[in-house]
Amino acid sequence: MADLSTLIKKKKQYKNLLEAVGSLVSGISNINNLDLASTNISNIYTLNDTSADNGKIKNIDSDLESIKEKLSNIIMPAIKSKIRSIEQEIEQEESNNG
Repeated sequence: MADLSTLIKKKKQYKNLLEAVGSLVSGISNINNLDLASTNISNIYTLNDTSADNGKIKNIDSDLESIKEKLSNIIMPAIKSKIRSIEQEIEQEESNNG
């Protein structure tokens, strides 16, 4: 088992990672004009039933949504679980030393 200071440092690193991933999710959530841009391009710049961007903006929007869901539903819970595990190790180390 790692010593207490190493565990505390490790917990802080995971909390910083969780915060960074949370900021990334927020940033992706704030990109909300892609769907509107795609619709406008489709409505205004269509030739022979083909949008000027060939649906690329809509695909990017969909990809970003998929990334956001994975970060929110898989990555963040895994990081939180790791933090809880480290907290349990810290408690155990404190009880062994106390």
